[in-house]
Amino acid sequence: MIRYSAVTLDLSRFPPPLALRDMDWGRIYSERLERLKAVLDAKGFDYSVEMLVTDTAGWVQHGDAEREMLVIGAVNDAVRAVMPAFAMDADLDHLALLYGITRRVIGHKDDGTPILEGNDEFRRQVLLAPEAFSTAGTPGGYMFWALRADPRVLNVDVWSPAPGEVTVAVQSREGDGLAPTDLVAAVRGQ
Repeated sequence: MIRYSAVTLDLSRFPPPLALRDMDWGRIYSERLERLKAVLDAKGFDYSVEMLVTDTAGWVQHGDAEREMLVIGAVNDAVRAVMPAFAMDADLDHLALLYGITRRVIGHKDDGTPILEGNDEFRRQVLLAPEAFSTAGTPGGYMFWALRADPRVLNVDVWSPAPGEVTVAVQSREGDGLAPTDLVAAVRGQ
């Protein structure tokens, strides 16, 4: 049986997305000064004072380069927010809504506040969710439903020792990881 790629996929090995812009302030500032010189030259003005401390046009370009860096940073953050490999917290939650899933409550604090599963654990389920759409019982689908069966499920492994036979191993979040019978029953009931 082929392992589902969402389980073995190392998202950190992906190259940076092409949509991310370079945040090199020196390059931005130089490009802005060159553009200013070209515009002034086209209008017949000789701009040769960029090295003077009193060059107000240069200071405006300096400030605008900083502002441009902030805009590029915000755009880069927005691009990352909609990519499963980079999305975190509420952004990851919104991506998960595309598959109709939300974070599991894995415990409660002393004051009763719910403790939700972390980003890495939830990201794995988001990547597995499309596998659950199949009625044929793909390995990823089995993993998805087993992980979602009970908040005590920390991890699962799925394999097929023979055609038409599926084995699901369950690791508990509690104790030494050995899944109690009621947890195995909850997974089996999915």
